[in-house]
Amino acid sequence: MNFTAPRTINRGMELTDIQLMYLVKDGDDAAFESLLQRHQNKLINFFYRLCWNSALAEDMAQETFLKIYVAREGYEVKSKFTTYLYRIGRNLWIDHVRKITRRPKSVSLNSVSYEEMKFSDTIAYEDHGNERFEQVDEKMKNVMHAVDKLPLLQRELFAMVNVEGMKYKDIGSILDIPVGTVKTRMHTMMKKLRADLA
Repeated sequence: MNFTAPRTINRGMELTDIQLMYLVKDGDDAAFESLLQRHQNKLINFFYRLCWNSALAEDMAQETFLKIYVAREGYEVKSKFTTYLYRIGRNLWIDHVRKITRRPKSVSLNSVSYEEMKFSDTIAYEDHGNERFEQVDEKMKNVMHAVDKLPLLQRELFAMVNVEGMKYKDIGSILDIPVGTVKTRMHTMMKKLRADLA
């Protein structure tokens, strides 16, 4: 697929993400607002399925877009914009989890890899309050508990699969793994969830 930028941009047509990002690179704040409107809710949804906390999900999404805006002048097309967006978001999430685990009484990063770490190992050190269970029915609470027990890499996969329109190929690009590995991990993740929810 060719990701090169068009030489001319017809503003009469709906612009692609990449076209908008090139306008952002040139200092067009309206183009950035368009990207924000187009992808913000899906990104918040992605983070929400990682933490079940709407305030934290919104903060993480805002930080992701802020990072993109600050680095806009260095933007180069190497993949789809959504791959770029979710890679940055995922890296910020990893940094967030590592920050939590560096707190006292946390899991040692030397003894447990990021892939093996369970979110439940870090959740006690993050102030989620009761918000994560407000207005949630019993079935959804069970799903949330089951997802919390997944290793973080599988939890990320769960979040990405639940982002509208994200294909295995896109997930593989974000995680930098082959599509076959995505499918294998997806199968393992679903098996664990079904067993826990049975």
